[in-house]
Amino acid sequence: MYLKSIEIRGFKSFADRTLLNFNNGITAVVGPNGSGKSNISDAVRWVLGEQKVKSLRGGKMEDVIFAGTDFRKPLGFAEVTLLLDNSERKLPIPFSEVSVTRKLFRSGESEYLINNTTCRLKDIHELFMDTGIGKEGYSLIGQGKIEAILSGKMDDRRALLEEAAGIVKYKSRKEESEKKLENTEQNLLRVQDILNTYEERIGPLEREKVKAEKFLVLSKEQRSIQISLILSDLEEFESEKKVLEERSLLAEKNFSEISRKREEAVEKQNALESSMDDKKALETEKKEVFYQKREQMDSSEKEISLLSQRIEDKKSLLMKNEKAIELAKERISVETSQMEELHQELDGSKNLKEEVRLRLDEQQRKIRVLEESLKLSEDAQRGLREEEEDAEEKIRTLQEELNIQSLSWRATRLQK
Repeated sequence: MYLKSIEIRGFKSFADRTLLNFNNGITAVVGPNGSGKSNISDAVRWVLGEQKVKSLRGGKMEDVIFAGTDFRKPLGFAEVTLLLDNSERKLPIPFSEVSVTRKLFRSGESEYLINNTTCRLKDIHELFMDTGIGKEGYSLIGQGKIEAILSGKMDDRRALLEEAAGIVKYKSRKEESEKKLENTEQNLLRVQDILNTYEERIGPLEREKVKAEKFLVLSKEQRSIQISLILSDLEEFESEKKVLEERSLLAEKNFSEISRKREEAVEKQNALESSMDDKKALETEKKEVFYQKREQMDSSEKEISLLSQRIEDKKSLLMKNEKAIELAKERISVETSQMEELHQELDGSKNLKEEVRLRLDEQQRKIRVLEESLKLSEDAQRGLREEEEDAEEKIRTLQEELNIQSLSWRATRLQK
């Protein structure tokens, strides 16, 4: 069995996928300081299950993941795969080649695989037991390892020799079996203690059993009594249910009757409200008509007062005209007497004929003027009388309208 290749990706300085093939014979890795030679051995130790961070030359396990440089971003995981030749079946696995893979993510999660099959870390340790390839095996000898073995403790040298002798697997199996036997003995002791406890409780449990049997009998009797009570209660409930159903039917009938009466009352109320609305509208309309009639009455009264005033004025003017007519008649009578006197004088004196004629013409002219003024006065008087009659007729008409409106208003008040 020999190492065929190792594939490294994201482990320490190996940012890219790196595959190292190892042929038969000796393979040496040569390079200057800081080139990453020791990282290869650390990768082998790490993939074989190393858990000590100091052995990997780091402060914490995430330090093995490539941390990045000025020109490259850090990676999120590290992966190392170790490929071994198992053609001689040194490893207890039915494959001619065995690959062991370990992955670690920055979140702290890790994976172990054997031939691309997920496994446990314990499976890897058991696979390489007694082969010298384990993380503490003699196949991995680092710088100062020989001196540490020689000057170390006897137990460390013994473990190395046992690994070389191939008895570690059996020793670990023995230790595991002894541990299992010890655990079994402890379990037996606990079982014996439990049995002893139960033996001590047998007497009280017997008494509790008798009580439980009595309790079961009494429970059955109680159950039968409760069932009979429940049945009697059910019968009472059924009778009460029938009575309640009859009451419910009666209540429903009463409710329907009340609902019908309520609907009728609501309809009557709606009708009354509508009639009240109509009456209110009619009353509003009558009020408007009343106010209009009242305004007309006020205007008619004002007009009557104006006409009465005008009639009084006309009457006073008529009286003045009558007085003027009387004066004109008196003047006419005077002038007529004067004319008669002039006629008499005319008969008596021929010399004064011309003068008398002139005076007569003057008197006649005056008489004509007086007659015309008298005629105009009479015409004016007739016009005033006609206007007076029209005003009186209009006053009578307005008085009749006022009487009619007053009657209608009183009738409206009586209707209210």
